[in-house]
Amino acid sequence: LPPAPDDPPSSSRREVGGWNLVGYLRAELGVGEAARRLSAGLDLTGLPFQQVGVGVSITRSEHEVVGEVSQQLRFRDTIYCVNADMLPLTLAALEHPHRLRTDAHRVGLWFWELAEVPPHMVESIDHVDEIWVGSRFVGEAFARVTDKPVRLVPIPVAEPVPSSVSR
Repeated sequence: LPPAPDDPPSSSRREVGGWNLVGYLRAELGVGEAARRLSAGLDLTGLPFQQVGVGVSITRSEHEVVGEVSQQLRFRDTIYCVNADMLPLTLAALEHPHRLRTDAHRVGLWFWELAEVPPHMVESIDHVDEIWVGSRFVGEAFARVTDKPVRLVPIPVAEPVPSSVSR
């Protein structure tokens, strides 16, 4: 049987040449802002990408988002801008049942405040091919628990717009 029209495309039918950016795009969280900033940076590159929103119930999720936010993965390759502790739940929500491709590239853009990564977060490393971090401190913490690439990727910052208000 062919999939129903609203079924997400299986991973084998997802497009190549762009990225899914999965994150708390509407959440008023630091990791939500990181996803929005990365989205703005990707937009400036001209690289095809799709914003994929995931919900979070512990915070207000009414932040304005530029562009369309989908609930489905369009591309083969994905950047998960949700912390390692939430990655298994995010994967279950987006790819249930898991339809993984061996040629897909998955990146975790993760943040953590402590020098040691707890075991339940280490388990999430199995779901990604590399880890992006926003600081050397976080990078050192993850590098101690994996042989996978850990890359320092500064979060894009918008160019300031001068205020029209004078003194």
